[in-house]
Amino acid sequence: MRARRWRQLGRDARLLVAAASLLLALAFPVRADAPGDLLDEINAYRQELALPRVVDSPALSAVARAHVADMAAKGYVGYEAPDGPDLSARLRAAGYEPERVGRLMMVGAHAASFVARRLFSSGELREAIRSDARFEIGIAHTDTPFTVRDGRLATEIWSVLIAQKPPEPLADPIDDLLNEINRARARKRVPPVRLNADLSLAAAAHAEDMIRRGYFEHRSPDGEGPGERVERTPYDYLAYAENLAAGQDSPAAAVDGWDKSPGHARNMYDPTFEDVGLAYRYGPIRQGSTVMYHVWVSVYGKPLGPALGTADAVVDLWEAVNDLRRASGAGSLRLDTSLTQAAEAMADDMIRRGYLSPDAPRGGPSLRERVDATAYQFQTVNALILAGQPAADAVVSEIGSGNRGRELRRARYDDTGIAYRYGPVWVDGKDYHHLWVVLLGQPR
Repeated sequence: MRARRWRQLGRDARLLVAAASLLLALAFPVRADAPGDLLDEINAYRQELALPRVVDSPALSAVARAHVADMAAKGYVGYEAPDGPDLSARLRAAGYEPERVGRLMMVGAHAASFVARRLFSSGELREAIRSDARFEIGIAHTDTPFTVRDGRLATEIWSVLIAQKPPEPLADPIDDLLNEINRARARKRVPPVRLNADLSLAAAAHAEDMIRRGYFEHRSPDGEGPGERVERTPYDYLAYAENLAAGQDSPAAAVDGWDKSPGHARNMYDPTFEDVGLAYRYGPIRQGSTVMYHVWVSVYGKPLGPALGTADAVVDLWEAVNDLRRASGAGSLRLDTSLTQAAEAMADDMIRRGYLSPDAPRGGPSLRERVDATAYQFQTVNALILAGQPAADAVVSEIGSGNRGRELRRARYDDTGIAYRYGPVWVDGKDYHHLWVVLLGQPR
């Protein structure tokens, strides 16, 4: 009797175990290839958008699987492990930047189609899946239940990671960049610029520094600007300007970006610039959630030019000024020896003491005192001072039609004195070469 009872209990126990196993299988259906099912759902969605198929990334899926296994082993659900390493650390160890990775984690017995619908409705992830940009996807899934530390039961876990692939570096894009810049200048009827090796040194130094220290500005974190970078090169300049771009995947895209930015366009289309230094470096530059790989720098320059022969420079400017006056109906100016002597004294003093004004600082002498010291007897005297123009025609062009141009054309002036000096004149920490002083005199 007792033996028959134990045998019956044994049969009942086996039936209970079988029933429990069936219930567990019904509650947590086993999927042969759940990640593959989800990937099929994603690709079906992309096919509707006429986008190419994506494939599983072994490296990214390995990160997802390791994270899921860690949650099961330690009894937690989340991206931050109680005692590390967390998901971000795992991603970094695998060579991924966490801020460029979209993440989705779902707990519960969800079919691949349900997880896919969540992906397609989740802002950042949806945009990535709908994009034709290169990206990688990693999928992990476990249907082995485990107990979370707070006592809840985690039945299944899905983990989906989507990471943007870094672009490939460009091979020697500098010639193409120069051509794109000059094509853009030609459309604005601006002369082309020449590629300059010295300015390119300044451009390359800045691109490399931005990548190394993780910033994207004209001025470095310690305050160095474009001027200091150009100063470190052998390039002698009258003027310079710098354009930056990051993220554009071609020279044409970089130039198009500069064209659409008023400040950058002003530099790129400035007709006074004759030279340009160019640099391309493959980043990345990381700023917050943005990672920029293609880094472009262009540094424009107007060269200083060689020193002019003093006598020839004076005669050239005198003739150019008289051409301008005759064109406006004013008479020609005589080149007066005394006024020229005063102009030369002014130019030499400006170089010696570092100023650019008709009246000397710190107690003079003034313009009138300077002319009084010569034999020139005048009713009216005025001065035009310019620095940086490497030739007489550039001086006349700079004078233009403003107040200085109107003063130059006044019929009351009969005489002029002209001085040219190569300089430099140091004013406020900057050096100005090609100094021109034009005195205009109305004699008594």
